[in-house]
Parts: sequence; C-alpha cells; structure tokens
Amino acid sequence: MRPILVGLLLLCAAIGNSWGESQGPAPSAGNADSQAPTKSESSQQPSTNDQRGTEQSPFIVKIIGTEPQAQNGGANKRQDDQDKSWDWGVIIQTIVLGGIGLLQLGAFICQAIYMRAAAHEMRQTTQATIQAAKATENSAKDALKHSHKIERAYISAGGFRRFIPQAESTGSREIRMIDSGKFEFDVNNYGKTPGTVFRIGWGFCEAGDIPDIEPVYHSKYCNSRINPGTSGLPFEIIDIPPDLINPAVYGRVYYETIFGDRFSSGFLYRIPPIWKGSESIAPPNPRYTDEQEED
Repeated sequence: MRPILVGLLLLCAAIGNSWGESQGPAPSAGNADSQAPTKSESSQQPSTNDQRGTEQSPFIVKIIGTEPQAQNGGANKRQDDQDKSWDWGVIIQTIVLGGIGLLQLGAFICQAIYMRAAAHEMRQTTQATIQAAKATENSAKDALKHSHKIERAYISAGGFRRFIPQAESTGSREIRMIDSGKFEFDVNNYGKTPGTVFRIGWGFCEAGDIPDIEPVYHSKYCNSRINPGTSGLPFEIIDIPPDLINPAVYGRVYYETIFGDRFSSGFLYRIPPIWKGSESIAPPNPRYTDEQEED
C-alpha cells in the first residue's frame, strides 16, 4: 500500500509540472504592452508558439515509482530485520529472565529446606537441652534428697513397763523392783542431726488380740528437740489399763528434721510384768511399726 501511495503522489506531481509548462512563462510587467498582440492580430493569425507534440517538442512520458519502491523495499527489509532482531533480543532477554527467576526460585526452595532443617535441628537441640536440664535438676534433687537422707535425724520410740525400786525392809540394803502399773514412753535419735518431736501417740490392747486395722492413738502434742545420739530418753509416763491380762502397747513418734521434712516411726511391744522386759511383736498390719512421711 505504501509504494502505491508514493507512486500516486509522484504522478500527481508530474501532471502538475506538465500543466505549468503548458501555460508558458508569465509576461513581465515592462513588456506587457509591447508584447501583447492586438485583438485583430490574434484573431487573424494562428498561434505558432505552442509546439508541443511536434518534432521540436515531443511529449516525453517518464515512468516513476520503480526506484522509490526499491528504496522503500530496502527500508522495509531493514525494518523487518530490525523487528526480527528486536524480537530475538526480547526472546533472549525473556529466556534469561526466566532462567534467573528459576534460579531464584531454586534458591528460595533450598533456603526454605535449609531453614526447615535448621528449625528441626534447633527444636531437637532445645528438647535435648530441656531434657538434659531436667535430668540435671532431677539428679540435683536426688543428690540433695540423698544428702538429707544421710544427714537427717532418725527418731524412734519405745519403752517398757515402769518399776520403782523399793527396800525390802526398813534399814535393809536389799532392793526389790515394784511394778508401778505404768508404761515409760522413751525416744531415741540415731541420726546425725537434731530433730524436733511435735507429737506422740499410744494405745493398749491384749497381746493375743491386736486389731488388724489402722492404729488409733491417744495423742499428745509437744515441741521437744532431740539431739543426735540420744537413747532411751524418758518422754512420757502412761498408765497401763489394769483390766488387760497380757497387755501390749503400740505407739508412734512424730518429728521434723532440720531440713523441714516430717516423719513418724512406730512400735508394738508386749509388756510383761518384768523389769525392762518389753518384747517386740510382729504386727498384723505394717502401719503399726513402719516409718512414714508426714505432711
């Protein structure tokens, strides 16, 4: 379409040029009067100036448009080459950008995998650290508890039927032991540190008929410090029920260590009417004699 328009424009320009030549040169202002023929002369003499189409001035038709079309064709070819080169450049840039994008995507994926692995490793490390800390804490607690167990007070209780020495006769040097009908409640501390007794409990029954139940005690509250190494310290004098034929006594001492822990220890004896003749009895229920932690 573009070469055709150029050809039409050139053709119009040629026609205009031919029409201008046919009009001739315009007369100058100075020769207008001398050169202008009279009306009679112009009517009588035929015009001999227009020689177009004759041998002296033949028509020449010049065909134009071929060279501009060739030039336009070269320009279009260069434009096409430029467009093609530009298209290839865009394609190459797009491929390069796509490759860079893929590399960035791969880098992001690798970074995400690394961060996930690092987070998992950190979580495992944290858990291991927490477990190690708990183990250390438990070990420290066990060591402290073991240390307390070794160093604390161990207070126990017991006793025997109380006898009173009495002379055989007035002025006699012979002494006999008279049953007082009472039980002497003693305490001991076989530990390494002092302990404080804050309560004692006791009860009586027939030695052959010990209830197989939780022991029930008569209690007395106190606040007595018992030093380590104490043995057989009289703590309380208790009446033995006179209606018992073969009496037995059970008791328990409650104490607190210097570490703030509280324990209790019990006993079960048969108390025949013999001086210091208390005999241990196998309990029907371990609650009579076991050591217990107290609140």
